[in-house]
Amino acid sequence: MNDVTLLEAVVVAIPALILIGYTLVDVVRRPDLTGPRKAAWLIVAVIPVIGTILYLLARPLSPARWGSAPSGARVARFVEMLERRERGDLPKHEFVAATHQLLDQDRL
Repeated sequence: MNDVTLLEAVVVAIPALILIGYTLVDVVRRPDLTGPRKAAWLIVAVIPVIGTILYLLARPLSPARWGSAPSGARVARFVEMLERRERGDLPKHEFVAATHQLLDQDRL
């Protein structure tokens, strides 16, 4: 192999391996893919370049990646607690606990 061919192979191989690695990690970590669907995507993902590109184009976006917007009721509740805290009607420890409770609702 001469130097130009080796350089071309490295320039193509390294990004391809990174793309395949990213795809495999993404498939394994996705909670919405289970059982046969996950196995099928793992098989497709290891097809050099074409399989990974196919996966990245065809996969649905995971709602967990975008996060969830807080509901209007939760925002209103937070504003109410903040106003009570500023007036002195809500002790700091209760405000912190209630804020954590509101934030933990996203993780349920």
